Amino acid sequence: MNDPVKNGRLAEYIKEQVSEFIARESNHSSLVTVTRVRLTNSLKKAEVLITVYPEEKEQEVLGFLKRRGNDVRSYVKNHIRTRTIPFLDFLVDGGEKNRQRIDELSQ
Repeated sequence: MNDPVKNGRLAEYIKEQVSEFIARESNHSSLVTVTRVRLTNSLKKAEVLITVYPEEKEQEVLGFLKRRGNDVRSYVKNHIRTRTIPFLDFLVDGGEKNRQRIDELSQ
C-alpha cells in the first residue's frame, strides 16, 4: 500500500539531491531549477521537471541530464536511504513556462 506522505517525502528528497547534482556537475552556463518530481505509484519511475534560463539552453541541459542519468541516479542512491531508487526521466516543466508567460501578459 502506498503512503502519500512517504511518497511526497521521497519526491522532495529526490528533488533536493538532483538539484545538488546539477549544481556540482553542470557547466554553469545556464540557470537550472528542479521544479518538482512526480513518482509513479510503483515508485519505479520518477519524472524530474526542470526549468532552464535562458530557454535557448533547454535542449543542451536535457541532453546533459539524459547522458548523465545513471550518474544522477547513483548520486541520489548514495545520499538517500530507501529500499529502491526510481529510474529518473527529465522533462522541461511546461506548466511553469505557461505560468511565466501568463505573468508576462498580465503586466
